[in-house]
Amino acid sequence: MLFENILDFIKSNILYIVWSIVNFTISFLILGANGYSFAICLVLYAISLTVALSPLGEWILRLINGVRKLYTRREKDYLIPLFEEICEEVKQDYPNLPDLEICIMDSLTVNACAMGRHTIAVTRGAVETFTEDELKGILLHEIGHIVHGDTKAALLNLIGNGLFSIGVIIIKLALLILDLLLLPLFNETKGITALITSFIRFVFNLILFAFTLTGNIILSINSRSNEYSADYFAYKMAYGEELISALYLLQKMSLGKNMKLVQRMQASHPHIAKRIGRLEKLEIIDNDFIQ
Repeated sequence: MLFENILDFIKSNILYIVWSIVNFTISFLILGANGYSFAICLVLYAISLTVALSPLGEWILRLINGVRKLYTRREKDYLIPLFEEICEEVKQDYPNLPDLEICIMDSLTVNACAMGRHTIAVTRGAVETFTEDELKGILLHEIGHIVHGDTKAALLNLIGNGLFSIGVIIIKLALLILDLLLLPLFNETKGITALITSFIRFVFNLILFAFTLTGNIILSINSRSNEYSADYFAYKMAYGEELISALYLLQKMSLGKNMKLVQRMQASHPHIAKRIGRLEKLEIIDNDFIQ
C-alpha cells in the first residue's frame, strides 16, 4: 500500500520532482560544482525538507497565507460538523487519511486551499457564497489534493526554489564584489571593465528570467493536471454535481477577467469552463452506463 502511494505521488507530481532536481543541480553548479558544494546543497536540502514537512513548516505556511483557526461559535457550529461529515466519508475509502483541520481566511474573495499535510482553509467569502452542499464539493476537492500528495510536492518545489535562490544571491554578491574590487584595479581600462561587468550582469539576469519563466510554466502544467485530479476525487466521492454548481458560480464571478497569454501559461488552475466540461462528461458517461 505504501509503495503504491509513493508511485501515485511520483506519477502525479513528476514535473515537481524533476524541477526540484534541476534547481538542486543548478544551485550545486553555482556554488562551485565540487564535493563541498554538493555537501552544502545536500545539507541545506535536508534541513529545508525537514522543516517544510514538520508542524513548523505548516505553521509558517498558515502565517504567510493568513490562515487561522476557527474562533467564533458560528464558525465552529457551521464548519466543523460539515467538515467532519465529509472526512468520515473519505476515510471509508481512504482509511490512511491524516487528521485534517478546517481553518478560515479572513478574506471576502471566494477561495479555498489545501496546504501542508493537515490544513484545509476556506475564505469567509466562500462560506458566505456557497450553499452547504457546494461548499462540501469544494472542500472535497481540496482534500483530494491532500490525498494525492499535491501539497507535499508544492513544499518540495518551494525547497527547490529556495536552494536556487541561495545560488542566485551568491552570484549577485560575486557580481557586486567584481564591481567593488576589479574596477579600482584597472583604472586605465575602467570603461572596458565596466562594460564587461555590465554584460555579465545582463546575461545572468536574462538567463535567470528565462529559467524562472520556464519553471513557472512547467510547474503550472503540473498544477493544472492536479486540479483535474482533485475535481475527479470530489466526483468519485459523489459530490460532482455540487462541485459543478460551485464552479458555475465561480465562473459567473470571474466574467470580465481576461488574462494575457503569459499569465494563462503560468496559471495554476485550468480554465473553469474546462473543469466544468470534464465533470459534466463524467456525469453523462455514468448516466449512460446506469441506463
